[in-house]
Order: sequence, then structure tokens, then C-alpha cells
Amino acid sequence: MEYIGIVVECLPVQETGDSTMIRMWRIWLAVLWNSEHIWAYYVGLLLLFLCKIIFTVEEVPITFPLYGLFITNLTLSVLKLHSKYRMNHFVSLSGRHPMLIALHYTLFSLVCTLPACGLLLVLTKTVYETTPTVLLVMTILEFTCFAIAFAFVCSIFPFRYALACSVIVYFLFMVMHGYRLERIHYVAPTLNFMYPDFPDMSNIAAITLFSMLMLGFYLWQHFDWPTKAGRWLLLINALILAAYLLIPVGQALEDKQLAQAPYRQAQIGELSLQYKGVSAIQAQRFGQAIVDILAVIHAQGLQPDLTEIQIIRRTNIPEGADLEHIMSLEGTTLIIQPYSNKFYEFNYGYNIIRDLLDLTHVDNTIRQRIMNTVVLEDRHQLFTGRPHKAL
Repeated sequence: MEYIGIVVECLPVQETGDSTMIRMWRIWLAVLWNSEHIWAYYVGLLLLFLCKIIFTVEEVPITFPLYGLFITNLTLSVLKLHSKYRMNHFVSLSGRHPMLIALHYTLFSLVCTLPACGLLLVLTKTVYETTPTVLLVMTILEFTCFAIAFAFVCSIFPFRYALACSVIVYFLFMVMHGYRLERIHYVAPTLNFMYPDFPDMSNIAAITLFSMLMLGFYLWQHFDWPTKAGRWLLLINALILAAYLLIPVGQALEDKQLAQAPYRQAQIGELSLQYKGVSAIQAQRFGQAIVDILAVIHAQGLQPDLTEIQIIRRTNIPEGADLEHIMSLEGTTLIIQPYSNKFYEFNYGYNIIRDLLDLTHVDNTIRQRIMNTVVLEDRHQLFTGRPHKAL
């Protein structure tokens, strides 16, 4: 085959050093350039990006997992190049360490998926206009690393099974989009796309370790290791797995301490504020939003009886309607129980105005007027000029 001839010419056995892998990258690019699958991937990516024209701002985030599907399948094609064109023998003759070969696979896949990352950045910036770009880049980078590492694991199987596995996984991420992703908190790479302004550090740590674990499993399964080196690799993988499992264990211990912790006190306008499990800044945001909404309600001649706000971070995921509605009213006390960082964002996250109007039984005839007034006045920069419903 013509590609074997290219490999023989470009990868002499005696050549060592970085030039060998540079030549390998040139071979990969030459093979990819002539692969009809790659062009189909990029055409599909462009069509996916253009779908934003027919979706609303609230619906666009549902398509984010499809970018992961593109990255995973493109990486699968890169990893299958050698077996497809019978190049495995020449890769082994390059004399490089398996970890270096895997590193080159990863870097080459990152380069090939840059268009997807760039389009995803443009898309997320369209949805989350006020979010700092650095936070969006961090979220996309985490997602990309997961997608590439997932491709490494899938590549162990025949291509058609690997493709089916990737389609199923990303389809599940799409189906569970929104608050349902909290149920798979430690394996959901798209979770932080819900609230990039308030990234969940436990999710970031878990996904990073999970990606490293998938890559470690690929190295152990794909390459032949000497006994001593194989044991070291297993030990490293075991340590990564232990660190990964410690994250939910640590979270459970923190939740237990939270249940026993006393409330902290604050005053927002005429309302007293009690909170635990959330930071002072987050509690202030909730309290100030409630005060601003009440001020507009009062201006309409209504006088809901509220004297206190109580905020406590919920440690379990609710069922049914409570999945999106975290507020309840007990007497004159408003109880707020967030369980996700998404509830701290009132622009494209939690529709706090809707829930408070529901609890105070505001008539539908003036409901929309109150919502518009709260957003347009935006007394403390908690809302934008364009309200979004909860995703």
C-alpha cells in the first residue's frame, strides 16, 4: 500500500530523537488528509455549529455533548490509523517509550480537534455573554481532555463497537442535560457548562482524575510492558483511582459536617438571613435578589408577608418538581435549598423570579410586568437585560 511506502521512507529504524516523531506527525497528517471520514467529521462539525441558527439561546447548550462526540470519534480515527494502514510495526520500530507515543497521540488529537474547540468557545460565549473567557476556556479544555481520554479507552475495542459506545455515552449526556447531570456528578464532563461562572471544583478534580485513569488503562491494555514497568503502571493507576474515589468520600464527610454546623447570620434590607453550606457571597446574592424582587412586588401594591430567609445547601438530589424548584415558604420564612452551583446564576441558570412569584401567588395579569421590571432595573447587577428560563 502507498502509506507503507511512506512509513518506510520516513521512519528509518536507526533514526532517533524528536525528528522521528515529527516525521510520524507528517505521516498522520498525510493519511488523515486522504481519509474521507475526516472530511465527513469536519462537515458534520460545521453543520452542528450552524444548528445554533435554529435553536434558541436556552436550547443551544443541549448540543454541547455532540462536540465531545466529534472529538472522541476524530481521536478514534487517529488511534486507528496504524492498524488500518498496517503501520503498527513501524511505530514499534521508532523505539519510543509507550508513554511518549501516547503523549504524541494526545497532542496530535488536540491539534486536530482545535476547530471543534474554537467553535465551541464561540458558541459558549454566545450563550454566556458575561462569563469571563478564561472560565469558558477552562471548561472546554476539561471537556476536551475527557473526550480524548475516552477515545483512548474506546480504541481498545473494534472501531464499530468503539463508535457505538461513544454515541451511547454522549447521547446520555444530552438526555441528562440540566439538573439531572448532578446525579452523575463525578463522571459528567459537561456539568460545568451549566454554570461556567461558578465552576464546581469537585467535578473538575473528578473529571481530571477520571481522564487520567482512562489514559492509564489504555496504556496498560494497549502496550506490552516489562514486568517491573507494568507493576509501576498498575501502582500509578491504583493511586489515581484511590484519589478519584476520595473525592465523593470527602464530599460525604463534608455534607455530614454541614448537617451539624450552626447557621450564620446576616441582614439584607429588612429581612434577616440565615445560611449554612453556602459561602457568604452566595448567600448575599440570594438575599439581595429576593429583596430586589420584593421591592418590585411592593411597588405593584402587593405585600407578601416575609420576614426571614433561610438558606441551606442540600446534599441529596430531589425528585419530581423539586428538581428545578428549590424554594418553599413556611409561615413568614422563605427556605432556599440549592443543591447545585447552577442555582447561584440567575441569568441563564435558576429562574428565581418565577419561583418567588409562584410562592407569593402573584396574579398572572401583572406577573410578566414584575419579571420585566426586575430584570430591566437590575439594581445590583444580578440579572441581564434578557432573562433566560432555567435550562
